[in-house]
Amino acid sequence: MPGNCGYPKGSKAYEVHRVYWSRMTMTWAEACAVVSGEQPVGRRRGGTALDVAHRPHLDDEFVVDLDVKRYDSETGFVLRQDGSATLAPVVVKRGIDDLRREVEAAGHSMDELLTYTESTKSDGRHLVFRQNPECRIEKTMHHREDWRVDVLVNNWRACAPTPGYAVVQDVPGMMAPVWFAQLLKDVQRRLPRVGGHRASAAEQRFKSIAGTVPGAGLRGVTDASLFGAWRAAVLNVVRIADQYGQWNNRVYWAACRYVEAGWSYDVAERDILAAARPWNAREKSDAIRTLLSAYDGGAR
Repeated sequence: MPGNCGYPKGSKAYEVHRVYWSRMTMTWAEACAVVSGEQPVGRRRGGTALDVAHRPHLDDEFVVDLDVKRYDSETGFVLRQDGSATLAPVVVKRGIDDLRREVEAAGHSMDELLTYTESTKSDGRHLVFRQNPECRIEKTMHHREDWRVDVLVNNWRACAPTPGYAVVQDVPGMMAPVWFAQLLKDVQRRLPRVGGHRASAAEQRFKSIAGTVPGAGLRGVTDASLFGAWRAAVLNVVRIADQYGQWNNRVYWAACRYVEAGWSYDVAERDILAAARPWNAREKSDAIRTLLSAYDGGAR
């Protein structure tokens, strides 16, 4: 991507880089070869496997990203018949259900939105639409309360044949109906931001506990209860992010706090992965790379 090429924005080299990637096209077979590492791209050599990404605005398109999210239950536990308690199951909510609710409330059907579709690594969906000149989607839109849907325009999305992504509706991308483009804009305006007050409360809880730590930091503290409260506050920030967004950023933030406290990498990986709850091996691997990045920076 141009922003990662190492050249200053506005320079000739930056523009060459931008034009090169903007004009990159490949067949499905070539894309599979890139993902497997059989086909080098650009300066890459040695059979390095790569993901394939799509920037919708370069094709005058936008993508409706229907996520799947897991939430802790409201009560946190359930009672068995013998009177004992066990943790309540995680509640799963799906963006496709949110989209169907709003589409049907507007008097339409999901059958009217038959377009090129891919499944994602979290079992969500990417619906690809061509822009309608009568009602364009000009900027990316993110989740709202009870709306687990992103609308991607200027940023990139991972796509098939990247591992974890697959084509499930192989038809040409349809031009977005005006009513649908307007619906996406209306939902973004009507529904409140997601989880903002919970994330702020979790961060404030950490700050209040961190404020009781002496100037030397946790390395000089022997109070086990303070250690426990500090640890719980850090991991709660990660749990909130798992449910409401900024997951990778909070994994990195938590790892930095563990570095500052002087805890080993093994302890950080155990605690933070348990709080982050990665979906699968690929997501776990991404989280571990983030943790290692934080520890590498702390070591330097």
